[in-house]
Amino acid sequence: MRIQTKLLFLLLVFTNILSSFIMLYAYADIVPSDRRIDWSEVGVEGGIPTRTAIRNCVISDGAHADGTDTSAQIQSCIDKAPSDGVAYLPAGTYILGASIRLKSNKTLRGEGKDSTILLADDLSYAVMIGTEYAALPAINIISGYAKGSYQLVLTDASSIKVNSYVRVDELNDPNIPVTNTGVGTCTWCGRDNGTRVRGQIVKVTAKNGNTITISPAMYFTFSSSNIPQVQPVGAPTSSGMSAEYCGIEDLTIKNNWRPSKVKGTDNKEYSAMKTHTSSSDGSNRPITGASWVWYWVKTGEDGSAEPSWQPNTSYNGDYTKSRIPLNIALSANCWVKNIKIDTCGSRCIQLFYNNYRFELRDSYISQCINRQDSNN
Repeated sequence: MRIQTKLLFLLLVFTNILSSFIMLYAYADIVPSDRRIDWSEVGVEGGIPTRTAIRNCVISDGAHADGTDTSAQIQSCIDKAPSDGVAYLPAGTYILGASIRLKSNKTLRGEGKDSTILLADDLSYAVMIGTEYAALPAINIISGYAKGSYQLVLTDASSIKVNSYVRVDELNDPNIPVTNTGVGTCTWCGRDNGTRVRGQIVKVTAKNGNTITISPAMYFTFSSSNIPQVQPVGAPTSSGMSAEYCGIEDLTIKNNWRPSKVKGTDNKEYSAMKTHTSSSDGSNRPITGASWVWYWVKTGEDGSAEPSWQPNTSYNGDYTKSRIPLNIALSANCWVKNIKIDTCGSRCIQLFYNNYRFELRDSYISQCINRQDSNN
Protein backbone atom coordinates (compact mmCIF):
# COMPACT_ATOMS: atom_id res chain seq x y z
CA MET A 1 0.00 0.00 0.00
CA ARG A 2 2.86 2.38 0.90
CA ILE A 3 4.61 1.59 -2.38
CA GLN A 4 1.41 2.33 -4.33
CA THR A 5 0.97 5.61 -2.44
CA LYS A 6 4.57 6.66 -3.17
CA LEU A 7 4.19 5.74 -6.84
CA LEU A 8 0.95 7.74 -7.04
CA PHE A 9 2.64 10.72 -5.37
CA LEU A 10 5.59 10.57 -7.77
CA LEU A 11 3.21 10.29 -10.71
CA LEU A 12 1.30 13.38 -9.57
CA VAL A 13 4.53 15.35 -9.08
CA PHE A 14 5.78 14.30 -12.53
CA THR A 15 2.42 15.21 -14.08
CA ASN A 16 2.48 18.67 -12.48
CA ILE A 17 6.05 19.31 -13.62
CA LEU A 18 5.21 18.15 -17.15
CA SER A 19 2.08 20.32 -17.23
CA SER A 20 4.03 23.35 -16.03
CA PHE A 21 6.70 22.71 -18.64
CA ILE A 22 4.12 22.39 -21.41
CA MET A 23 2.33 25.58 -20.29
CA LEU A 24 5.61 27.48 -20.03
CA TYR A 25 6.66 26.32 -23.49
CA ALA A 26 3.28 27.27 -24.95
CA TYR A 27 3.28 30.72 -23.35
CA ALA A 28 6.87 31.32 -24.40
CA ASP A 29 5.87 30.89 -28.01
CA ILE A 30 3.08 33.46 -27.86
CA VAL A 31 5.66 36.26 -28.11
CA PRO A 32 8.89 35.35 -29.94
CA SER A 33 12.02 35.67 -27.82
CA ASP A 34 13.42 38.51 -29.93
CA ARG A 35 10.31 40.57 -29.17
CA ARG A 36 10.04 39.93 -25.43
CA ILE A 37 11.01 42.73 -23.06
CA ASP A 38 12.97 42.34 -19.84
CA TRP A 39 10.70 44.06 -17.32
CA SER A 40 13.09 43.75 -14.36
CA GLU A 41 14.20 47.39 -14.65
CA VAL A 42 10.87 49.09 -13.96
CA GLY A 43 9.40 51.42 -11.36
CA VAL A 44 11.05 54.28 -9.52
CA GLU A 45 14.81 53.79 -9.30
CA GLY A 46 15.64 52.94 -5.70
CA GLY A 47 11.94 52.56 -4.86
CA ILE A 48 9.33 55.17 -3.93
CA PRO A 49 10.92 57.36 -1.23
CA THR A 50 9.35 57.75 2.20
CA ARG A 51 9.30 61.51 2.78
CA THR A 52 8.81 63.01 6.24
CA ALA A 53 9.39 66.77 5.80
CA ILE A 54 5.79 68.02 5.83
CA ARG A 55 4.23 71.34 4.78
CA ASN A 56 0.57 71.49 5.81
CA CYS A 57 -1.28 73.21 2.96
CA VAL A 58 -4.15 74.33 5.22
CA ILE A 59 -2.00 75.83 7.99
CA SER A 60 0.84 77.22 5.86
CA ASP A 61 -0.96 78.29 2.69
CA GLY A 62 -4.63 78.66 3.54
CA ALA A 63 -5.98 75.78 1.46
CA HIS A 64 -9.67 75.45 2.31
CA ALA A 65 -12.29 72.73 1.97
CA ASP A 66 -15.28 75.08 2.04
CA GLY A 67 -16.75 74.53 -1.44
CA THR A 68 -14.83 77.35 -3.14
CA ASP A 69 -11.82 77.22 -5.44
CA THR A 70 -8.60 76.60 -3.55
CA SER A 71 -6.28 75.57 -6.39
CA ALA A 72 -4.02 78.62 -5.91
CA GLN A 73 -3.38 77.77 -2.25
CA ILE A 74 -2.62 74.13 -3.06
CA GLN A 75 -0.24 75.15 -5.85
CA SER A 76 1.49 77.57 -3.48
CA CYS A 77 1.92 74.75 -0.97
CA ILE A 78 3.47 72.50 -3.62
CA ASP A 79 5.80 75.26 -4.78
CA LYS A 80 6.96 76.08 -1.25
CA ALA A 81 7.23 72.53 0.10
CA PRO A 82 10.85 71.57 0.88
CA SER A 83 12.87 69.57 -1.61
CA ASP A 84 12.31 65.87 -0.94
CA GLY A 85 9.33 66.96 1.16
CA VAL A 86 5.54 66.71 1.22
CA ALA A 87 2.70 69.12 0.48
CA TYR A 88 0.09 67.70 2.84
CA LEU A 89 -3.70 68.07 2.52
CA PRO A 90 -5.75 66.99 5.55
CA ALA A 91 -9.13 65.33 5.14
CA GLY A 92 -11.69 67.37 3.22
CA THR A 93 -13.05 68.10 -0.26
CA TYR A 94 -10.99 70.73 -2.07
CA ILE A 95 -12.37 72.44 -5.19
CA LEU A 96 -9.93 72.88 -8.08
CA GLY A 97 -10.92 75.75 -10.35
CA ALA A 98 -7.54 75.55 -12.08
CA SER A 99 -5.05 72.78 -12.78
CA ILE A 100 -2.32 72.05 -10.26
CA ARG A 101 1.14 70.84 -11.20
CA LEU A 102 3.59 68.68 -9.26
CA LYS A 103 7.21 69.82 -9.02
CA SER A 104 10.37 67.71 -9.05
CA ASN A 105 11.43 66.11 -5.76
CA LYS A 106 8.08 66.78 -4.06
CA THR A 107 5.10 64.70 -2.98
CA LEU A 108 1.44 65.73 -2.81
CA ARG A 109 -0.10 63.63 -0.05
CA GLY A 110 -3.59 63.43 1.42
CA GLU A 111 -4.93 61.85 4.57
CA GLY A 112 -6.31 58.87 2.67
CA LYS A 113 -8.02 58.22 -0.63
CA ASP A 114 -11.43 58.20 1.06
CA SER A 115 -10.67 61.27 3.15
CA THR A 116 -8.87 63.84 0.97
CA ILE A 117 -10.70 64.64 -2.29
CA LEU A 118 -9.61 66.99 -5.06
CA LEU A 119 -12.82 67.92 -6.92
CA ALA A 120 -11.99 69.27 -10.40
CA ASP A 121 -14.43 71.85 -11.75
CA ASP A 122 -14.45 71.35 -15.55
CA LEU A 123 -10.70 71.25 -16.19
CA SER A 124 -8.89 69.80 -19.17
CA TYR A 125 -6.34 68.42 -16.68
CA ALA A 126 -7.01 68.41 -12.94
CA VAL A 127 -3.56 67.37 -11.73
CA MET A 128 -0.39 67.28 -13.82
CA ILE A 129 2.92 65.58 -13.31
CA GLY A 130 5.22 67.28 -15.80
CA THR A 131 4.16 69.13 -18.91
CA GLU A 132 4.63 68.90 -22.66
CA TYR A 133 7.57 70.39 -24.54
CA ALA A 134 8.63 69.97 -28.15
CA ALA A 135 11.36 67.36 -28.52
CA LEU A 136 14.78 68.26 -29.88
CA PRO A 137 16.13 67.21 -33.32
CA ALA A 138 16.68 63.48 -33.81
CA ILE A 139 20.15 61.94 -34.32
CA ASN A 140 20.87 58.87 -36.44
CA ILE A 141 22.31 55.76 -34.78
CA ILE A 142 25.26 54.15 -36.57
CA SER A 143 25.49 50.92 -34.56
CA GLY A 144 24.63 49.22 -31.29
CA TYR A 145 20.88 48.94 -31.87
CA ALA A 146 20.68 45.21 -31.07
CA LYS A 147 18.44 43.72 -28.38
CA GLY A 148 20.24 43.81 -25.02
CA SER A 149 22.77 46.43 -26.08
CA TYR A 150 23.67 49.14 -23.55
CA GLN A 151 25.71 51.24 -25.96
CA LEU A 152 24.75 53.19 -29.07
CA VAL A 153 27.11 54.87 -31.53
CA LEU A 154 25.62 58.08 -32.94
CA THR A 155 26.56 60.24 -35.90
CA ASP A 156 27.01 63.15 -33.48
CA ALA A 157 26.54 62.93 -29.71
CA SER A 158 27.77 66.44 -28.89
CA SER A 159 24.30 67.63 -27.83
CA ILE A 160 23.66 64.62 -25.56
CA LYS A 161 24.22 65.10 -21.83
CA VAL A 162 24.95 62.42 -19.25
CA ASN A 163 21.91 61.85 -16.99
CA SER A 164 19.57 63.13 -19.68
CA TYR A 165 16.85 61.12 -21.42
CA VAL A 166 16.33 60.20 -25.05
CA ARG A 167 13.79 58.30 -27.08
CA VAL A 168 15.20 55.44 -29.18
CA ASP A 169 13.07 54.37 -32.15
CA GLU A 170 12.97 53.35 -35.80
CA LEU A 171 10.58 53.62 -38.73
CA ASN A 172 7.68 51.17 -38.57
CA ASP A 173 8.85 47.72 -39.64
CA PRO A 174 6.37 46.15 -42.12
CA ASN A 175 7.90 42.71 -41.58
CA ILE A 176 6.73 42.40 -37.94
CA PRO A 177 4.42 44.26 -38.76
CA VAL A 178 4.46 47.53 -36.82
CA THR A 179 1.63 49.80 -37.89
CA ASN A 180 -0.26 52.83 -36.61
CA THR A 181 -3.48 51.73 -38.30
CA GLY A 182 -6.15 49.93 -36.28
CA VAL A 183 -9.36 51.66 -35.25
CA GLY A 184 -8.52 54.58 -37.52
CA THR A 185 -5.01 55.92 -38.07
CA CYS A 186 -3.04 56.97 -35.01
CA THR A 187 -0.99 59.96 -36.11
CA TRP A 188 -0.01 60.69 -32.49
CA CYS A 189 1.37 57.21 -31.77
CA GLY A 190 5.12 57.20 -31.39
CA ARG A 191 6.77 59.97 -33.37
CA ASP A 192 6.60 61.68 -36.77
CA ASN A 193 2.84 61.27 -37.33
CA GLY A 194 2.81 57.62 -36.32
CA THR A 195 5.68 56.50 -38.56
CA ARG A 196 7.89 55.61 -35.54
CA VAL A 197 5.60 53.70 -33.21
CA ARG A 198 8.03 51.20 -31.68
CA GLY A 199 10.54 52.80 -29.34
CA GLN A 200 11.61 53.26 -25.75
CA ILE A 201 12.73 56.00 -23.35
CA VAL A 202 16.22 55.51 -21.92
CA LYS A 203 18.54 57.35 -19.58
CA VAL A 204 22.03 58.27 -20.78
CA THR A 205 24.35 57.05 -18.05
CA ALA A 206 27.71 57.73 -19.76
CA LYS A 207 29.20 59.20 -22.92
CA ASN A 208 32.52 58.67 -24.71
CA GLY A 209 32.86 60.61 -27.94
CA ASN A 210 29.86 59.64 -30.05
CA THR A 211 29.10 56.52 -27.99
CA ILE A 212 26.42 56.76 -25.32
CA THR A 213 25.63 54.21 -22.61
CA ILE A 214 21.92 53.78 -21.90
CA SER A 215 19.62 52.27 -19.30
CA PRO A 216 17.67 50.10 -19.74
CA ALA A 217 19.24 48.15 -22.58
CA MET A 218 17.65 47.97 -26.04
CA TYR A 219 14.32 46.14 -25.91
CA PHE A 220 14.46 45.10 -29.58
CA THR A 221 16.88 44.71 -32.45
CA PHE A 222 16.33 47.48 -34.95
CA SER A 223 17.11 47.41 -38.67
CA SER A 224 19.43 49.80 -40.48
CA SER A 225 16.85 50.06 -43.28
CA ASN A 226 14.40 51.56 -40.74
CA ILE A 227 16.82 54.39 -39.85
CA PRO A 228 17.21 53.99 -36.07
CA GLN A 229 17.44 57.30 -34.24
CA VAL A 230 17.66 58.86 -30.79
CA GLN A 231 15.72 62.01 -29.97
CA PRO A 232 16.49 63.98 -26.80
CA VAL A 233 13.40 64.91 -24.80
CA GLY A 234 12.82 68.62 -24.80
CA ALA A 235 12.09 70.19 -21.40
CA PRO A 236 14.40 73.14 -20.56
CA THR A 237 16.17 71.25 -17.78
CA SER A 238 19.54 69.52 -17.61
CA SER A 239 17.88 66.10 -17.94
CA GLY A 240 15.28 67.14 -20.52
CA MET A 241 12.46 65.99 -18.21
CA SER A 242 9.96 68.46 -16.76
CA ALA A 243 9.36 66.46 -13.57
CA GLU A 244 11.55 64.00 -11.66
CA TYR A 245 11.06 62.08 -8.41
CA CYS A 246 7.64 63.52 -7.63
CA GLY A 247 4.51 61.65 -6.62
CA ILE A 248 0.87 61.74 -5.51
CA GLU A 249 -0.28 59.67 -2.54
CA ASP A 250 -3.34 58.92 -0.40
CA LEU A 251 -6.10 60.98 -2.02
CA THR A 252 -8.91 61.01 -4.60
CA ILE A 253 -9.03 63.07 -7.79
CA LYS A 254 -12.63 63.45 -8.91
CA ASN A 255 -14.32 65.18 -11.84
CA ASN A 256 -17.26 67.38 -10.90
CA TRP A 257 -18.84 66.40 -14.21
CA ARG A 258 -20.64 63.27 -15.29
CA PRO A 259 -22.91 62.31 -18.16
CA SER A 260 -26.65 62.62 -17.80
CA LYS A 261 -28.53 59.36 -17.50
CA VAL A 262 -31.58 58.47 -19.58
CA LYS A 263 -33.56 55.26 -19.86
CA GLY A 264 -34.39 54.18 -23.42
CA THR A 265 -37.50 52.39 -24.63
CA ASP A 266 -35.54 49.15 -24.40
CA ASN A 267 -35.48 49.85 -20.63
CA LYS A 268 -31.69 50.16 -20.63
CA GLU A 269 -30.01 53.10 -18.99
CA TYR A 270 -27.73 55.16 -21.22
CA SER A 271 -25.16 57.53 -19.78
CA ALA A 272 -24.85 59.61 -22.91
CA MET A 273 -27.10 61.74 -25.04
CA LYS A 274 -27.27 64.56 -27.53
CA THR A 275 -29.16 67.75 -26.78
CA HIS A 276 -32.63 66.43 -26.16
CA THR A 277 -36.00 67.67 -24.93
CA SER A 278 -38.29 64.99 -23.56
CA SER A 279 -42.06 65.01 -24.12
CA SER A 280 -44.59 65.54 -21.34
CA ASP A 281 -45.62 61.91 -21.24
CA GLY A 282 -42.04 60.72 -21.11
CA SER A 283 -42.33 58.87 -24.43
CA ASN A 284 -39.70 60.84 -26.35
CA ARG A 285 -36.71 58.78 -25.33
CA PRO A 286 -33.77 57.36 -27.28
CA ILE A 287 -34.45 53.92 -28.70
CA THR A 288 -30.84 52.81 -28.59
CA GLY A 289 -27.59 54.34 -27.47
CA ALA A 290 -25.91 54.02 -30.85
CA SER A 291 -26.60 57.54 -32.08
CA TRP A 292 -26.09 59.33 -28.81
CA VAL A 293 -22.88 61.25 -28.25
CA TRP A 294 -21.16 61.31 -24.87
CA TYR A 295 -22.15 64.62 -23.33
CA TRP A 296 -21.47 65.79 -19.81
CA VAL A 297 -23.84 67.45 -17.36
CA LYS A 298 -22.58 69.21 -14.24
CA THR A 299 -23.55 67.85 -10.84
CA GLY A 300 -23.72 69.69 -7.52
CA GLU A 301 -20.61 71.49 -6.31
CA ASP A 302 -19.76 68.58 -4.06
CA GLY A 303 -20.12 66.15 -6.94
CA SER A 304 -22.89 64.24 -5.23
CA ALA A 305 -25.98 65.35 -7.20
CA GLU A 306 -27.15 62.72 -9.67
CA PRO A 307 -28.66 64.19 -12.86
CA SER A 308 -31.62 62.17 -14.09
CA TRP A 309 -34.06 62.18 -17.00
CA GLN A 310 -37.32 64.00 -16.42
CA PRO A 311 -40.34 64.83 -18.67
CA ASN A 312 -40.34 68.30 -20.27
CA THR A 313 -36.66 68.79 -19.52
CA SER A 314 -33.98 69.89 -21.93
CA TYR A 315 -30.59 68.21 -21.59
CA ASN A 316 -27.56 69.96 -23.03
CA GLY A 317 -24.03 68.69 -23.01
CA ASP A 318 -20.54 69.96 -23.56
CA TYR A 319 -17.48 67.89 -24.29
CA THR A 320 -15.14 70.59 -25.52
CA LYS A 321 -12.70 69.68 -22.74
CA SER A 322 -11.20 66.25 -22.18
CA ARG A 323 -11.51 66.47 -18.38
CA ILE A 324 -8.58 64.20 -17.62
CA PRO A 325 -8.08 63.81 -13.85
CA LEU A 326 -4.35 63.02 -14.03
CA ASN A 327 -1.93 63.78 -16.87
CA ILE A 328 1.72 62.67 -16.84
CA ALA A 329 4.20 63.91 -19.45
CA LEU A 330 7.98 64.22 -19.68
CA SER A 331 8.59 62.65 -16.28
CA ALA A 332 11.24 60.40 -14.79
CA ASN A 333 10.95 58.29 -11.65
CA CYS A 334 7.54 59.68 -10.66
CA TRP A 335 4.64 57.79 -9.11
CA VAL A 336 1.09 57.62 -7.82
CA LYS A 337 0.33 55.45 -4.81
CA ASN A 338 -2.89 54.67 -2.98
CA ILE A 339 -5.04 57.09 -4.96
CA LYS A 340 -8.51 56.88 -6.48
CA ILE A 341 -9.62 58.42 -9.78
CA ASP A 342 -13.37 59.07 -9.73
CA THR A 343 -15.59 59.91 -12.73
CA CYS A 344 -13.74 60.27 -16.01
CA GLY A 345 -13.83 59.48 -19.71
CA SER A 346 -11.45 56.99 -21.30
CA ARG A 347 -8.34 58.93 -20.31
CA CYS A 348 -8.60 58.63 -16.55
CA ILE A 349 -4.84 58.51 -16.05
CA GLN A 350 -3.02 59.70 -19.15
CA LEU A 351 0.62 58.76 -19.58
CA PHE A 352 0.94 61.27 -22.37
CA TYR A 353 4.43 60.75 -23.71
CA ASN A 354 8.12 60.40 -22.84
CA ASN A 355 7.80 58.99 -19.33
CA TYR A 356 10.63 57.00 -17.75
CA ARG A 357 10.06 54.42 -15.02
CA PHE A 358 6.70 55.79 -13.88
CA GLU A 359 5.18 53.70 -11.08
CA LEU A 360 1.44 53.29 -10.51
CA ARG A 361 0.48 51.11 -7.54
CA ASP A 362 -2.24 50.36 -4.98
CA SER A 363 -4.76 52.60 -6.78
CA TYR A 364 -8.02 52.24 -8.66
CA ILE A 365 -10.47 53.98 -11.00
CA SER A 366 -14.18 54.38 -10.29
CA GLN A 367 -16.88 55.35 -12.81
CA CYS A 368 -14.87 55.30 -16.02
CA ILE A 369 -17.74 56.46 -18.21
CA ASN A 370 -16.50 56.12 -21.78
CA ARG A 371 -13.89 53.50 -22.59
CA GLN A 372 -13.57 54.16 -26.31
CA ASP A 373 -13.67 57.77 -27.48
CA SER A 374 -10.68 59.55 -25.99
CA ASN A 375 -12.00 63.10 -25.91
CA ASN A 376 -15.68 62.57 -25.21
